[in-house]
Amino acid sequence: MDKSNFSKILIAALLSLSACATAPVGPAAAPTAPAASTSSPAAPLPSVTAPPSDASAAPTATAIAIGDSAATAPAPIETQPAKAQPKPKVGQLIEVFPGQVEGLDVQVLESQPVQVKATLNGTLGDGCTTLNDITQVRTDNVFVLEVTVKRPKDAMCTMIAKLYSKSVSLDIAGLKAGTYIVFAGTLSQTFTLAADY
Repeated sequence: MDKSNFSKILIAALLSLSACATAPVGPAAAPTAPAASTSSPAAPLPSVTAPPSDASAAPTATAIAIGDSAATAPAPIETQPAKAQPKPKVGQLIEVFPGQVEGLDVQVLESQPVQVKATLNGTLGDGCTTLNDITQVRTDNVFVLEVTVKRPKDAMCTMIAKLYSKSVSLDIAGLKAGTYIVFAGTLSQTFTLAADY
């Protein structure tokens, strides 16, 4: 083979090899295009961040709804004092009824002026019952004493009976000398005035 032809073939082969070697360079630049394309999605990022701003507005809407529900909460609280007020008033109702007289003692005191004392003893019904009053009415030479007691109506009371003892002064002003009778319940006592008063 001629050396000139061989050298030509060799040069052609080298050129083809160099062409093949340079051919991948073109595709190697192509990957750079996707790299540039990856930078383009960065532009839509503001659109991605926009929904979080909308989402932040949503909690404010729920906060307003919660505030509205909280505003309605004080309404039932205001009704509680109204229920508590009638209870003490009901307990203030008082019943008054005749009391039991178990003892009666009448004494003429040696004092100036003379006084006549009637002492009554008895038993109260329960732990809530107290002595209310003792009234006296005179007709001619007869004194009638009436005992009344009182207790809260519908009260829950202890069933422990209490004793009472109460003295009252009989109204003897203007009475003449003589003997007088004092009635209290089923009991009676007499006293005598030595002079007119």
